[in-house]
Amino acid sequence: DLYHAGYTYHGSQFVATRLLNNDFLWDRVRVQGGAYGAGCGFDRQHGTLVFTSYRDPRTVETLNCYRESAAWLQQLTMSVSDVEQTLIGALGAMDPVRVPETEGHSALIRHLIGTTPEKRQQVRDEIRSTTLGQLNAFGEVMETALEQESRICILGSREGIEAVQPALTMRESLLEI
Repeated sequence: DLYHAGYTYHGSQFVATRLLNNDFLWDRVRVQGGAYGAGCGFDRQHGTLVFTSYRDPRTVETLNCYRESAAWLQQLTMSVSDVEQTLIGALGAMDPVRVPETEGHSALIRHLIGTTPEKRQQVRDEIRSTTLGQLNAFGEVMETALEQESRICILGSREGIEAVQPALTMRESLLEI
């Protein structure tokens, strides 16, 4: 819960999580770790940062990567040109080309949660003005949140779950058919 750790929402979060997804997690969990997929996402309504992996053969190593992601962001260095390219990519991802049905659904969700066109423009402006220092600072708040409290949910094999240390409380919620 980043809000509990003192974070106030800023559009630079969108850039930070895209970097984590496209660089750090892709390389460490997907390419090196062998998972079919990996990522992180931020729930702006609740302040929750979530990490995920899919068909992941290295549960313990992936959990360590999630913990290391905060330090990676804090130590991130990029040239001005690389920061600009990253911001362009983030802006493009915020407003992808959509078919009318998908755009209608997105507009409905924005309406229901109270995201006005003015708020979306503010986030665009914040993304456009994101600095390397803000990305590093997002890593700091991630680290604070991880130190305060985090929850782990693993859907996987008994062996993968039992390998995690410290030991997790295991609840079997699916029955074999």
